[in-house]
Amino acid sequence: MQQFTIVLLAVLVGALSTPCRAAADGLPTLEDLRAKIAAAAGTVPDPRFEQVRSTAFGVAGTQTTFHAGEDFRETDVSGPLVSAHGRYHHQAWHQNANGQTVLEQPDPGRSAADTYVTTVSRVSAPFDAYVIARLNGARSGVKEYVDPTTYRIVRRDEIRPTETTVFTYDDFRTVAGYTTAWH
Repeated sequence: MQQFTIVLLAVLVGALSTPCRAAADGLPTLEDLRAKIAAAAGTVPDPRFEQVRSTAFGVAGTQTTFHAGEDFRETDVSGPLVSAHGRYHHQAWHQNANGQTVLEQPDPGRSAADTYVTTVSRVSAPFDAYVIARLNGARSGVKEYVDPTTYRIVRRDEIRPTETTVFTYDDFRTVAGYTTAWH
């Protein structure tokens, strides 16, 4: 009887572990998932230029980003205030709303850059989605939730040691062949 119980347990464990392996094998690779996200978004009208309009607390604003190779400039306008940051010929810089520009310098210490690991998983909560997680050893980083039927990014979590900021995206619209969230 004891030998029968051990065999039965071994069969049950084997049967229960098989679907888990199959589910893990059924995940898309990071490259495949990124390709499907890009295909779902469509053709970007001009990949060097992007402008996002927003309203927060009754104040209208825009965020304009321009890319030229590795160089970029991002300008944020919120009501009468304008700030910017970017990189020009490998030199990072930022400008505050008073127009003061600072050329950023690397930390002179011996600190090493964080090592991040990117993984793809499937979750059912808070909703059914693929999750692309780029996290460091302290579990800080970014998680993007991808709808498994439309391949649109519907949520982004920016995880820091002291807080997590959650962005949810909906009201997807297609304009000039490019689909993006309007809300």
